[in-house]
Amino acid sequence: MRERGWSWALALALALWACLDAGVAVAAPPEDGGLAEARRLLAEGRFLEARRALGVYLFEHPQEAEAHYLLGRVWEAEGQPERALERFRKALGEDPGHRGALEGAARMLVRLKRYPEAEALLESALEVSPGERGLAALLDQARREHRLHLEAVRRAMDGRVRRGRGDARTHFLEGRRWAELGRYDEAVAELKLAVARAPGKPALLLELAQYQARAGQPEEARRTLEQLRGSGVPAQLQVRVRLLERDLRRAHLEAEASRLEERRRADPTDALARQRLEEVLLELARELRRAGDDGGWAETLRRLYRLDPQGPAGRRALEELDLSRGRELLTAGEPAQVAAVLRPVAEGEGGEARQEAARLLVQEEAAEVARLLGADLSDPEARREVLARAKAWLFQGRLEAARRLLEGVLDREPDLAPARYMLGLVW
Repeated sequence: MRERGWSWALALALALWACLDAGVAVAAPPEDGGLAEARRLLAEGRFLEARRALGVYLFEHPQEAEAHYLLGRVWEAEGQPERALERFRKALGEDPGHRGALEGAARMLVRLKRYPEAEALLESALEVSPGERGLAALLDQARREHRLHLEAVRRAMDGRVRRGRGDARTHFLEGRRWAELGRYDEAVAELKLAVARAPGKPALLLELAQYQARAGQPEEARRTLEQLRGSGVPAQLQVRVRLLERDLRRAHLEAEASRLEERRRADPTDALARQRLEEVLLELARELRRAGDDGGWAETLRRLYRLDPQGPAGRRALEELDLSRGRELLTAGEPAQVAAVLRPVAEGEGGEARQEAARLLVQEEAAEVARLLGADLSDPEARREVLARAKAWLFQGRLEAARRLLEGVLDREPDLAPARYMLGLVW
């Protein structure tokens, strides 16, 4: 694991060196409306909305380093360092000279106690830009925390109970200490001893399953959860159990999707692998959506679209994206754009997507009718806007919305001839 981390840091530093050595200027990303909106939401602390906006943006711009960087910032603000690190790495993969992503990756490596990787990354970057004080400060922090970490490990090992002689609580506390140091293999060993001394205790089994998942032992974690289910899950632990099961489910789907994609690359004519991959990616997208990982959701939809751009799977992926964009626009109060995005879905052939799009369009129409009828119709500008919207809805065939709007207008302005004429056309 450590060697792979160093290799990643070295490869990134070499790519950065190549950019600078070739005289390539690292340009600031173009100011895009979607990115500007995401920055605003992030600054306001509206992290869920920022993630959704960036997920939609990344579906259309998967190689935009700044979008990956901003999504990393969102995950960092929400206390998810592993997900933040993944996004910072993606940003650096697209733009090795992205300063914010470089600092973000270093911060997350330090937070995750992966000090050698953080130091290797920062040392290589400082060789390219020796005068960067921010990077030098991060490197000093990484080295300082690394020293403290090693001292804590030594103290833990010096005070460690002899194997087999501690009670369940002692081994449980030792396991937690190892987990705090990021040493999950040792934490798993201690928790197994604790479970052996207190068989069937739910809290110990759940803790063991969590450490097994973090140590890269998903099958063992799944078996431990089955044992926990067999002994009964107390009410206070049920939420934690469900969250862990969901994480394991996502990891299992991701591993299966990767295996199936390898099969497809080896044999593009493998119809069974293609069909199963479509099913797995759809399920993975749902899981990621439920977990609020909108960036991962959008990437999964892109994989599904690439699998079948012109077929049912590709169309379904695009419909899901359009539904998401429609919800965001509806929340943002942009009814004209909502209709433009959702009407093709509502008029398409997709069952659930079509029904959901139709429901959202009805919601959008009701909100827009209420807004328009709330205007002062004695104002000529407001009256023109209302009549123009009713006319547009008539031409678009949105007769029910036009009827509700015109009836509301005539309730307040019975003698408004254009409204009477258009209502006659509706009937």
